[in-house]
Amino acid sequence: MRRSLRGCNVIVTGASRGIGRNIAVLMAQLGANVVLIARSPNELNKVCDEIRAKGGNAFAIQADLTKESDRVHLINQSIAYLGGIDILVNNAGVTAFGEFNDSNEELLRRIMEINFFAPFELIRLAIPHLERSTKKPAVVNIASLCGRCGIPSFPEHCSAKFALVGLTESLRGELVRFGIDILLVIPGMVRIDDPDKHLIRNQGKIFVDWANAQTPEKVAKGIVRAIRWNWTESVVGWTALQIHRGNRIFPWLIDYFLKRKVKKFALRATRDKKKSI
Repeated sequence: MRRSLRGCNVIVTGASRGIGRNIAVLMAQLGANVVLIARSPNELNKVCDEIRAKGGNAFAIQADLTKESDRVHLINQSIAYLGGIDILVNNAGVTAFGEFNDSNEELLRRIMEINFFAPFELIRLAIPHLERSTKKPAVVNIASLCGRCGIPSFPEHCSAKFALVGLTESLRGELVRFGIDILLVIPGMVRIDDPDKHLIRNQGKIFVDWANAQTPEKVAKGIVRAIRWNWTESVVGWTALQIHRGNRIFPWLIDYFLKRKVKKFALRATRDKKKSI
């Protein structure tokens, strides 16, 4: 059944830029009341001003999602602003691009905190309010292709997103008795103009064409479409869809392709090193 966003009270995390920002803007254009969550108050306020200038209804809450007190505050403040919650969009996340052998426990924990534990606890806090919703309530977890297919050079990101996918599937059965939909969205690679700035680390040993990946605007449109059509699981991006389907039908082929990608990068690095001598 299609979901109308008009009059819905929506929380969007990671909404100061990128995918989250575009989700918030699109939802406001469709008539939703939107609470934007992020750590950057200046950027959040700019997005809110943009939404309000176009006649939308938006509120900004600065919060560090890794802190329990901030999570409680954002839920309470959202209720104060909106009077209730109909949709929680867990979009906030961080990514590290690098090899497992060069990683460490601190890095893994940092990524797990924001990509997994934060949405885990936000869902727990939001459930009592979502139960009272009369507008087809939903939790929307933005995972990644890395949550369905292990990609080399993304060990921490894959671990966190696989965990988020497992949580989503587990809750889908549990929360049906409360009438709460649990939606999973799996975007493919998203364009990053400055990987060194936006990634926790940028040292991976496979080739990733960040500049020519799909735009945050396109991904956000796919996510909002999935919410409106209430798709249980959706993949955003043609390349991601091909890999996702291939991994289900011919996992050995995707495994071969990824191994070859690693080997080609290593061979290229060896040739470049010889040329420089």
